[in-house]
Amino acid sequence: MFEYNYNSKLRILDITLPKMLKYNFIFMDSVNELINCILNGNREYSKIRISCKHEPFYDKMCKAYLFNVLRHLAKNNIVLWSTELNAVITSSVVTKEGSKFSEINIEKAASASELNDYRFSNQENVNKPVEEIVNLIVEKNFTLNRKLLKEFLTTTIGEIFSNAFLHSDRKELYFIYDIEKVNDDFFLCVTVIDYGNTIVHNVKEFYKKSDKEFISSTNCLEWAIKKGNTTRDGSGGYGLPTLIDYITRAKGELIILSGDTCYNLVNTQKHIEKSNGYFCGTSAMFRIKLFEMDNIIWYDKSKDRLTNISLNDL
Repeated sequence: MFEYNYNSKLRILDITLPKMLKYNFIFMDSVNELINCILNGNREYSKIRISCKHEPFYDKMCKAYLFNVLRHLAKNNIVLWSTELNAVITSSVVTKEGSKFSEINIEKAASASELNDYRFSNQENVNKPVEEIVNLIVEKNFTLNRKLLKEFLTTTIGEIFSNAFLHSDRKELYFIYDIEKVNDDFFLCVTVIDYGNTIVHNVKEFYKKSDKEFISSTNCLEWAIKKGNTTRDGSGGYGLPTLIDYITRAKGELIILSGDTCYNLVNTQKHIEKSNGYFCGTSAMFRIKLFEMDNIIWYDKSKDRLTNISLNDL
């Protein structure tokens, strides 16, 4: 998807982006390839230049994700945007501290031309976005037993955020969200990013300490998404598998990129495979439909799981 041209004499890497970018698995895996090319290649760069041959038309989340990743890479590399891309991307992403996060307004977010890229440096501040996400899911869809459902989802989604602090050597995470309007439908799209230890690294270290045999990268991710599995002492190991269960039942989309491995769930179809590149940390994205009235979702306390039923089956 991205074109690469290396000038060995000047040690400049030119990366050309396509005209159209949509925020999906293909795009995110292509960014993995970009990261791998810059960080894990055998070349040293004096600078990296990002450009586009045409007037770019990019989803808002694509802009924010590229901005976030390339800002991280710019800590150790000189990254230059072309004038055209700078006008399109860097001018439409606003960096904010997590303490500045405010209530999600669906209509305002759907019509906004800018996205906020929130940085959280402590776990306490993530409670507000978790609360807002859960409220949107529960109150803007056909749900029952709302109090228990909110409590269950708060724990589930909260663990996704807290993992960045508990499993990573970097005590910070980034949070980006958008309300996407497609025709007359609205979708909540959420991305949580940390640039610390990868899931693969943590699981392999856990296996070493437990004197267990070698485990492959894809098997590491498979292990991490099984209910109850965790590399830390005490409770945990329910966030990812429960989120996967919910996204599957809601027929949404979930993408997890960590190290050289990726997980992709779209409309109940799940795949774990090697990535085309390498994400230096963990990036988790999920997208679900709001105002979904064709299915009822509730929390089944006796089975400790989410349950849904199609109104067409009643």
